[in-house]
Amino acid sequence: MGRSLLVVRERTALLLQEDALAQWRQLENDPQLQLSELLSASAASLALDAQGVGIETAFGLQYEADLERPVTHPETGQSVSQYSARMLFAGLSGPAGTRVGLIYGDSYPTAEAAASGQGGQIRSLIAPEGGDWQRAEEHAFDQGNLVPADGFWDAFKRCLGGCGSTCLASLTGCLVLGALPAIVGCLAATCGACAAKCAACALCDCGWLCRPIVGCCEQ
Repeated sequence: MGRSLLVVRERTALLLQEDALAQWRQLENDPQLQLSELLSASAASLALDAQGVGIETAFGLQYEADLERPVTHPETGQSVSQYSARMLFAGLSGPAGTRVGLIYGDSYPTAEAAASGQGGQIRSLIAPEGGDWQRAEEHAFDQGNLVPADGFWDAFKRCLGGCGSTCLASLTGCLVLGALPAIVGCLAATCGACAAKCAACALCDCGWLCRPIVGCCEQ
């Protein structure tokens, strides 16, 4: 099931501030994601007043692929002919130059399933004093606590290294821009469609469908 035989059309999109913020607001209504609890836990870890913490800026990357022919899940028998993935980024402020970001990601066999907003994962990304995103620590929210997580962010950055020399050269300059959405927007501007595909790659669990389409970034 080689990639060249599987994908006949790829589409990528940038979700700018207004659209990305609207999608974050939709996620607030999903009790399984526990977005408000994650925000409170992130604030507590930085000695911030949780009441004053909220999403200030946002950006997103979206990837869709149409398949040459329907493919069948080896266990369930489900037949699919599309694949979609999106990664949303949000920026929050922290004390003494510390930067806090949120990353949400989901991927689906079909665009219709993606519209349901089910099955995604959310992470908190905390950069140390000075806002060094290269040393940012990624956390998931589990049973009321922030726990270290192998992450979307590192996988995304690693993948960008394969997007060409212009993209790779822009990484250092973009990482100093401050808020996480601004950084990703900068990278998308220089890396083009490859940035959205890298977001999909970072979300791929090396499973039966996403691996031949976007590759496996080994979270």
